[in-house]
Amino acid sequence: MRLTNVNRGKIIGRKKRDPQRRDIELIVYFFAMRDISNYEKPMKNYLSKYMYNRRNITNKDLDDDRKIFYQTCDNVVNHLGEKPFHLRTGLNPPALDSVMAIFSHYLDNIPDDIHKRYEILKKDKEFDETTRRGTNDKQAVNRRFQRVRVILFNEISS
Repeated sequence: MRLTNVNRGKIIGRKKRDPQRRDIELIVYFFAMRDISNYEKPMKNYLSKYMYNRRNITNKDLDDDRKIFYQTCDNVVNHLGEKPFHLRTGLNPPALDSVMAIFSHYLDNIPDDIHKRYEILKKDKEFDETTRRGTNDKQAVNRRFQRVRVILFNEISS
């Protein structure tokens, strides 16, 4: 699964393939972070464990994953605009992983004012803090994801 040239440019701001394959790493982040209930530091080990557990994925599951990924990319660009995760100087992976992962659970229930809500999220002090420092700390990850749920989708969870 790859970001197409169109989606690569619209989501991460780079139309050409990254020789370091960072775009592929971001896709792994997307899937691994869709369920953060099992998240543990360090991130590298968490991602490796996720990939190891998915090594024998069925073709149906792979097709389902592709569908979710591409629908999420399309919806994010359509609702939030191009390069939505360029918060300060460039691409912000913690913003991408949290917003994309949570967004993927609401593809059939996107609020009409989601763009306005996203602008509020980007200015939220806690979201900002958790996308700058200690971004892979378990508490920061949980706080960041919670802010996305609450501000974008009005979901309050325990």
